[in-house]
Amino acid sequence: MTISGCSLFFGNIKPIIVKSTSYVIMNLSQMNSHWTAIPFQGSELGKIDIAYRLKTTGSMIALNSACQKQSTIAHPPPLQGLTRELILGFSEIQFKEETALVIAQIPALQMILRGTIQYEKMMLRAIVLEHRNCIYDLFYIARPDVFEKNNADFSRFVSSLQLKGK
Repeated sequence: MTISGCSLFFGNIKPIIVKSTSYVIMNLSQMNSHWTAIPFQGSELGKIDIAYRLKTTGSMIALNSACQKQSTIAHPPPLQGLTRELILGFSEIQFKEETALVIAQIPALQMILRGTIQYEKMMLRAIVLEHRNCIYDLFYIARPDVFEKNNADFSRFVSSLQLKGK
């Protein structure tokens, strides 16, 4: 299962988009040996920054970033629009909840939903925030029957996020 994150959020100009190097986050596989780091191949923008898969269930926790090199954005995009881009592959959405949060002292938006992706029932918990011309997507995706079991691991992952240069 793959989810593309971090929408391109810079209008009609062709900006230079890069991955962020201005954050620190826990290594989930060191905290819990059941989580395995997923190596990604491909172009710099085509891969997720950090991702882990749970060996027993196939659940996934990940962080993705996209930054514009030039600081020409006067008004960052609304977080609601960015979370909608994360769910483009979902159909048959039965439950959706959005909540405003503060992550690493930055306003964020959390979305939890239940739906179908690639013919499988799944639940997604995604958190999106914007900081210094970068968009960060943190997400946890799992089958509904195991979602709650590993939700605390995602909460610890999110709470470990530290953004540099505040």
